[in-house]
Amino acid sequence: MTRGRWITLLLIISVTLNLTSVGAVVGISFMRPDVRPINPDVSTRWLYRALGEENRESLRPIFEQRREELGSLRGDIRDAQRAFEAGLNNQAFETERVSETLAEVRRTHEAYQRASHEHMVTVLARLTPEQRQRVARHLYRRGPRQAPPRRPHEYGNLPREER
Repeated sequence: MTRGRWITLLLIISVTLNLTSVGAVVGISFMRPDVRPINPDVSTRWLYRALGEENRESLRPIFEQRREELGSLRGDIRDAQRAFEAGLNNQAFETERVSETLAEVRRTHEAYQRASHEHMVTVLARLTPEQRQRVARHLYRRGPRQAPPRRPHEYGNLPREER
């Protein structure tokens, strides 16, 4: 084989591998269950980021203490959302069952929000007035914020004319 044919063959193999990789990534992203991810701004991660590096170390034990509890509650939310999705996708729609799963979704979100707010109050109580002002500026800042990545097949991400 000549040098030109080897280069052509390597180019074809390279393009094939790249297309296979991209196809696998896209395929995996669409095969995941369609459960909306929990918005990280609902949790207290924003508070941790707003504290600044110098304050984070002193408050790290409080965050670590609550991490397991909040993580467990986030897991409960995901389980409730999956149960609702299963009821929604069931061939025989069971009104009572779907209503129960939605009540569980509400209950788990409420429990998570309650624990998150308690954690926030615990952290804010340990801050100086200047540190609380810094947190308030971070929370109420104007301008663009980095939005979480969106999956194109979620209802909320469709252009208005397609809703």
